[in-house]
Amino acid sequence: MNSARPRLTLIDVGDETEAARQVLAVRRRGGVPLAIDRRGGEFGRNALAALASIGLPTGSAWASATSGSSGDPRVVVRTASSWESSFDVVDRLVDRRPDDVLGALAPLASSMTLFSLAYSDARGLPLVLGGPGRSRERLAAVTLAHGTPYAVRELIESRAAPRLRRALVGGAKADDALLASAERHGVELVTYYGATELSFVAADTGSGLRALPGVEVRVDPDGTLSVRSPFVAESSIGGRRHPFAVDAEGWATVGDRAALAADGTLTLHGRSDDAILSSGATVVPGAVEAALRAAPGVADVLVFARPAPRIGALVAAAVEASDPANPPSTSVLRAHAAAHLSTAERPRQWFVVDALPRSANGKPLRAALADAVSTGDLRPHV
Repeated sequence: MNSARPRLTLIDVGDETEAARQVLAVRRRGGVPLAIDRRGGEFGRNALAALASIGLPTGSAWASATSGSSGDPRVVVRTASSWESSFDVVDRLVDRRPDDVLGALAPLASSMTLFSLAYSDARGLPLVLGGPGRSRERLAAVTLAHGTPYAVRELIESRAAPRLRRALVGGAKADDALLASAERHGVELVTYYGATELSFVAADTGSGLRALPGVEVRVDPDGTLSVRSPFVAESSIGGRRHPFAVDAEGWATVGDRAALAADGTLTLHGRSDDAILSSGATVVPGAVEAALRAAPGVADVLVFARPAPRIGALVAAAVEASDPANPPSTSVLRAHAAAHLSTAERPRQWFVVDALPRSANGKPLRAALADAVSTGDLRPHV
């Protein structure tokens, strides 16, 4: 009898269709696949490969990386049943029908699309992968979609999926442009709140965001949302800065803040650790800052969010130069970011300041940077 603990099997995602076949093949052998987006570069792959030799809890079935390649990656590990137990709930959310075809619009390496792969395989539901390099011809058959607000809106407005009738939208708040586009094209939207670690938590089917069947939610006195459900992942490996665990009573949190009304309606107020949600990816500013401080000519750096309606937010970085008279160029900063950060983590806007704004006790003031950019007092570095 083999009592060895399961380990990760890394799968580089080049051709998504082929990579999806490999992921399912690993699962059918009882392994734990971890899909890696090649766009993250060798730095990201090597950082995650270092975790592949670590023994996982018995019963582990699926894994997904949530911290890219900042040098402190975290891989969330879950059992097969943690996703399978939510399949009936998802059936009802999407009103699954015998002739449906599901379009998974996020990259295969994301937990969103890995879930769609597991769900479609279990249900015998044809799946069209809609990440990079997606086939417009194949999208024509799609009747259901699962993706971020921007990806769903892009699919609707491209008219590449004329049979699309319902979309499951997560990863960011559905904005007015998406709502208007869906109404104009006769597509029903079901928005939901979840996380890689928590899976599905709550959904809005027309009466506000409410906990899904089988899910318990509570808001602690400090405003932090905790979740208890059979859908929650079991643990994480790596990521010393942001470990994930379930407590002895089954409660877990990713640090989101929320308010819970008496009628059960949930209102989200963002991540307590200032995490940035961009195109469905959660970017932790502290991890990005740690990588960028090693860039040539950088004395210190603060990472903050810039509004970007189509994707939730852009990642921006304000740099305090070692020599204010000779600050590093954006080409130098971008090259360093490309070598040390995943695609989602790389800043899209750069700013240079004489001194980063901080409170009297030294706490970084990210909001002050965002305000300065909004008012035009701080302009992008060139």
